[in-house]
Amino acid sequence: MSENFEKYLEQELELVMQQEQYRSLKSYTSDFVDFSSNDYLGFAKQDYALSVSASGSTGSRLITGNSAELQALEKQIATWKNTEASLFFGSGYLANLGTISALAGPRDVIFSDEYNHSCILDGIRLSGAKKFFYENLNYQHLYSLLKTHRHKYRNAFVISDSVFSMQGTCVDVEKLYELKKDFDLFLYLDEAHATGVFAKNGAGLFAQELEKKPDLKNAIDIQMGTFSKACAVEGAYVAGSYQLIDFLINKARTFIYSTAPAPVVVTLVRKNLQLLINAQDKRKQLHENIKYFEQGLKTIKCDFTHQASPIFAINFSSNQEVLVLSKKLLEQKLLVKAIRPPTVKRPCLRVCIHASHSKEDLDALLAQLAPST
Repeated sequence: MSENFEKYLEQELELVMQQEQYRSLKSYTSDFVDFSSNDYLGFAKQDYALSVSASGSTGSRLITGNSAELQALEKQIATWKNTEASLFFGSGYLANLGTISALAGPRDVIFSDEYNHSCILDGIRLSGAKKFFYENLNYQHLYSLLKTHRHKYRNAFVISDSVFSMQGTCVDVEKLYELKKDFDLFLYLDEAHATGVFAKNGAGLFAQELEKKPDLKNAIDIQMGTFSKACAVEGAYVAGSYQLIDFLINKARTFIYSTAPAPVVVTLVRKNLQLLINAQDKRKQLHENIKYFEQGLKTIKCDFTHQASPIFAINFSSNQEVLVLSKKLLEQKLLVKAIRPPTVKRPCLRVCIHASHSKEDLDALLAQLAPST
C-alpha cells in the first residue's frame, strides 16, 4: 500500500473522529442484557441440529443456484403475506436496492419519507428517478409535494418503512392509501422491523391493518421485509403479484447477479418463519413488555420517541452525553447502543424491547435512565 494512500485514509478517519462519528467493531458476551439487537421474539439463541444436502448453492438463481427448497420457501412467504408470489434476496439492503432501482427510472418520481432506511435511499439514487423527501409521517407535506409534482412524471412511487428503525414510529397505511387513490401512486412498504411483531401471524403492520380494515387489501403494491430481525436468520423477501415477481427476476440486478443463498440459510429461514407465524404467545409477551417499558419512561419523565413498536429512541442533546451513558449502562451489564448523527437527527439511545425481557430487566434499565436528583 502506498504512503500517499495511507495518509489519505488517516486524514479521512481523523475527520470522522473530529465529528464524533468514529465507530469500531465490538463483540459482546452473553452475560449482558441485550437491549440493542433486533431479536424481538428471542429466536437468535436457539440451538439447532440441521441436516442439509450441500454446503453451497454454487451459483446465481438463474444459473445453478435455484432449488426446490428455495421455491418452497417463496411459496411459504407468499401464503404468509397473502400475496400471489414472493422472491428471496440475500439481505434487506439487496432487496431494496435491487427492487427500487429496477422499478423506477428517469421518467418516474419517488416520494420518500425522510426517515426511511439508507438502503431505500440508495435504491432511489440508483434508479435515476426524480426524488422528493417528505417530513417523517407528515402526510400533509406529502400531499403538497404530490399536488405540485405528480403530474409531471410517468409513474409515481411512495416508499415508506412501516416501522422506522431508529424512532420506533409507525406509518399510517390508510392515509397513504387515500393519497394513492387521489394521485395514481404505487405504494412500496418496507416491513423489516414490523415482521414478526404485528398481526396474528406476525406478517407485519400492513397485515395487522388488514385484520381491522379489509378494504385496505389493494393498498400496498410492493411489500418488502427481512428475516434478519425477529426471524433471527438472514435474507429478505419482496412479496406481491406474479407479474411483480416475474419482473424482478428479469430486472433486479441484485437478484440476477447474486449467488443464491446457501441451503442451510434456506432451511433455517423456513424453520424460523414457521416458529414466527405460530409465536402468538411471544408476540403477546412482547407487547406487554413494550407497554410496561413505555409507562416506565413516562413515569420517570424521559424524553423519548416511540409508537407501538419494540423500538424506543431515548433522546439526548449531545453525542458526548449519549456516549457516556451508553458506556455507563454497559458497565451495569445493560447493552444499549448510542446512535449519533448522521444516522439520526438527534443523538439517542436506541432501546429494543424483546419478548424474553423480564420485568427485572426492564426495571434495571429504567432505573439507570431515571434523571438523577
